[in-house]
Formats: sequence, structure tokens, C-alpha cells
Amino acid sequence: MNVQPPININPDLDFLQQFSNSFDNLQFDNPYLTVKIDGKFHEIDELLRIDNILESPVYLSINVQSLNSKFECLNSFIADLVSKKINVEVIAIQECWNIEYAELLQIPGYHPFIFHQREGMRGGGVGFYIKEYISFEIVQDCSHFENKIFESITLLLSHPCNFKIFVTSLYRSNGTLPNISPNEQKRRFNVHFDGLLSKLSQKRQKSFIFSDSNINLLNSELMRHLMNI
Repeated sequence: MNVQPPININPDLDFLQQFSNSFDNLQFDNPYLTVKIDGKFHEIDELLRIDNILESPVYLSINVQSLNSKFECLNSFIADLVSKKINVEVIAIQECWNIEYAELLQIPGYHPFIFHQREGMRGGGVGFYIKEYISFEIVQDCSHFENKIFESITLLLSHPCNFKIFVTSLYRSNGTLPNISPNEQKRRFNVHFDGLLSKLSQKRQKSFIFSDSNINLLNSELMRHLMNI
């Protein structure tokens, strides 16, 4: 019986071996090994089959990429949820872009749109729609805004039953900035994010951060930093 020699007798040129080693290293380096990730997609009618969905308030987070152009679609979507008795108390918005006439962007049953937008630059911006029966105030020390790097707004919500909660809408662009390297942009984002988490933790109230941060969560180095904050 003739036995064919291996194609590559040099182990360094053995692709299969190299791939296996790399895969093992990636698994060992994976920050998600102990984290259960279970994301689900639901059509609106499927939401009604979720336990207690009609008794519990719902918080939404949406990147609209121009509220002016997407408002009618958003308004129709919220009206559809309301018609099915789904109580959407908070709508966090990222990339609202430039708002000139906020009074034209009113959703029935909600406070007028609360937002921070860029100065001297188009795009970006963050904001909230909050149900009318909930009072709110903007928390300035937790609403840092630096164009493209860290755009945020934080509200303290006060429910009629004296229940209080902090909510933050946060956006980080993946676009470039003149004279600032991508690594420097990420570093500054991390500094601001550290500061936000620190300030919110000092408030000693429940808080939620709704974010479109353009972060590759498969980047284990960055993910470790975020998990260690």
C-alpha cells in the first residue's frame, strides 16, 4: 500500500494546523465565553405574546438617521403599538440630525421632542420622546456632547408613583474628524463613557443607557475595557 506524504512537511506552512491554533486562541481570548447572548427579533403582533407585555412599560431605542425625514414612519409605528395597547413610555433617538422646527415633530401623548444636536456640523444628535404623564429634567452633568465622539443627553424621569429613573441616549459616529486619529477618537469616547458611568453610579438610582456607539463588540480588547469599567 502506497502512503502519500503530507503536502506540507513544514508545520509552519500547514494551514489546517495554523487555523486550529488561531481558533483556539480566539476562543481563549473571547470575552463572551461566560456571557449568554440571546437576541430576538419580534414582529409587532408577536410582542403581544410576550408575558406581561401589556402590563409593563416598554422602552425603545432607535437610530433614525434624520428625524425630519423619518418622522411620519416613526409616528405611524408608535401609533400601531399604542393601538395594540403596548405602552411605550420612553423612545430614545440617535442620529436625529439637525432639528429646526421641533414643534412639527410632535407624537400624540408624548412631551415635545427633547434633544441635543451638533453645533457647526451636520448629522448626529440625540434625544427622547417621553410620555406626557412622566415629568423629567435634563441632567446636565451627565449630558456631555462632543461632535461625533460622544453625543449624549441624560434625563431624570419621575413617574406619578414617585418612581425615578435615569435614561441616557448616546451616539458615537464612526466617521473621521480632521486632525484626530481613529484611536484618539476611541480613547476620548472611553474617557467620556467612564465619566458617565461614574456619575450615574453616584446618583444611586436605576439607570438605562441606550446607545448606537459603532463599536465592534468582537474586538476583545475594547470589550474588556468596557466590561471592566
